[in-house]
Amino acid sequence: MYEDYPFWFTFFTKLGFRVIISEKSTRKTYEKGIESMPSESVCYPAKLSHGHIMSLINSGIRTIFYPCIPYSRKEFEGADNKYNCPIVISYSEVIKNNVEDIKNVKFINPFLPFDTKNLVKKVMELDEFAEYNFNKKELTEAAISAEAEYQKCKQDIRDEATRSLEYIEENDLKAIVLAGRPYHVDSEINHGIDTLITSLGLRCSYGRFYF
Repeated sequence: MYEDYPFWFTFFTKLGFRVIISEKSTRKTYEKGIESMPSESVCYPAKLSHGHIMSLINSGIRTIFYPCIPYSRKEFEGADNKYNCPIVISYSEVIKNNVEDIKNVKFINPFLPFDTKNLVKKVMELDEFAEYNFNKKELTEAAISAEAEYQKCKQDIRDEATRSLEYIEENDLKAIVLAGRPYHVDSEINHGIDTLITSLGLRCSYGRFYF
């Protein structure tokens, strides 16, 4: 969601939903979901998601959207593939089968394509969305707006990268790029490594997010 949130926020807002996200990640967030974690070896972001689900349930949210996204975008022509890792693809299934309180909310976790044309077609076929009676025109307009906002966000990040490079060159500074997944912008996951780097006098860009 760190990367795809602009898309989904716009998509659901255009369809008339009020979009709420869970709390900022902390150790306490992790502890909220510890009872439902089925694996000790799964990555920390996956474990953390249990706490975020509990955060939403405990705050009174009645509907949670956590889709399975098999493919991401192919951002480079020479990329070998665009598969997401198995955890990203299907971890909401783990949540559905292990978080006991999930039965108290409407948990929407379909397998969805992350592109405008196929997304509209898929949503029209899903039982999870049937009660809202969306028509194709409404879904298409929402998806087009969502894609525009998603691309705008991507461009904002590219523009900020350009500004960072120009600032580094103009001021003869040293810099470091930390490559990682979008969730590494989460302060609970990155453990403040960006702050450590900047405290040493380096300008730091972190993946696609810039500090």
